[in-house]
Amino acid sequence: MAFEKIKENYELYKSNYFAGNELYCPFCGRFYRMDSYGKFGGKSNYCPICASSKEERTLLLFLQSRTELLKGDLKILVISEKNEITEYFKNFPNTEVKIFNVTGDFSIRDEELRDKYPDDHFDVIICNYILEKLPSYNMVIKELNRVITYDGFIVLQANIDEKIDKTLEMPLTSYKDRFKLYGILGNYRRFGKDYVEVLNKNGLDVLEYDFELELEDIPHETVYDKYKFYLGYKDPAPVIQNYNDLVDDAINEHFRSSKKSSLKSMIYKYLFLVPEMLKKKVDVLGSRINENKENKGRIEYMLFILLFGLILYWSTWVLFKTTGHTENYFIGLTHWLIAFPIHIVGGLGGLSILAGYAFANDDAGVFKKLIVGAFLMATLMLTVLLFWV
Repeated sequence: MAFEKIKENYELYKSNYFAGNELYCPFCGRFYRMDSYGKFGGKSNYCPICASSKEERTLLLFLQSRTELLKGDLKILVISEKNEITEYFKNFPNTEVKIFNVTGDFSIRDEELRDKYPDDHFDVIICNYILEKLPSYNMVIKELNRVITYDGFIVLQANIDEKIDKTLEMPLTSYKDRFKLYGILGNYRRFGKDYVEVLNKNGLDVLEYDFELELEDIPHETVYDKYKFYLGYKDPAPVIQNYNDLVDDAINEHFRSSKKSSLKSMIYKYLFLVPEMLKKKVDVLGSRINENKENKGRIEYMLFILLFGLILYWSTWVLFKTTGHTENYFIGLTHWLIAFPIHIVGGLGGLSILAGYAFANDDAGVFKKLIVGAFLMATLMLTVLLFWV
């Protein structure tokens, strides 16, 4: 119970932290800003909360905006590896989710569907990137065709290489060899332009549907602009209708509910949001000023060297100088036994940092090296002048 409460509070905080308008996640039903990643602050198009991919969101929005899944009383079968699609449909009414697990030599076991369901049982079947991972897929296609209703359809997404005409399929069993040949973990084949032909040969008619969501409120990174869906059917061909108004209603409901701020959300926003944002900025800055070679020419790295070197030098110089102007015995002792060694180490360290950049950093370019060199010379000259003060 306590764990569930902590999780609920954490999800609230995380949702508040990533609140924005760069990405809409239909799994979460909310808008977020995109998370950054990598040393150069790139943007990730994965949902920052549920980690759904652009591909998974495209599939879900297709089902929501072009089918009657939102309002129909349909029987649904989902066959997929574990991902956000399977998580979403686990609690969906009249839905059975069958998850294929990768085991052993990255082959998928429990692939037999034979006689597990009656004829004409499911209205919608989602077979999501599974056919290329099965050692033998012909039986699976025939079984899907058997259990789908006459007015239902099967979503048959697969990895398809448009550069090859014929499906590439070699009798290889080694995972390493398959990975070298097909380029994707666990695949037994690479479908080509003949993908629809392959499905037809197994007794399944296929409708190729070019999907475009065409909703202005959906940010660009949410879904693919154009995406092809392969819909298997018996007879007649499925009629794809536009239910964008249902998606619009869900989005509008989100906007209405998001305006109702609560004391709890405000507390999380100001106690967690600001510190997390600052930490994120510091992490990104740190990745741009560390000692990696690609950073040596950056303006941020030059400014860091200048600030760090000058602060290190002058802070130890001030300590040394201020403790020297006194007749107090103990302060005088501190001046020579503590302040002086600190200034020698810190002062030389600061000068070395500046000198190393100005004379040894070949990645910085002449202009940046001249700037740091000028500050180094100014520091030395100012030190000589102040020495007699």
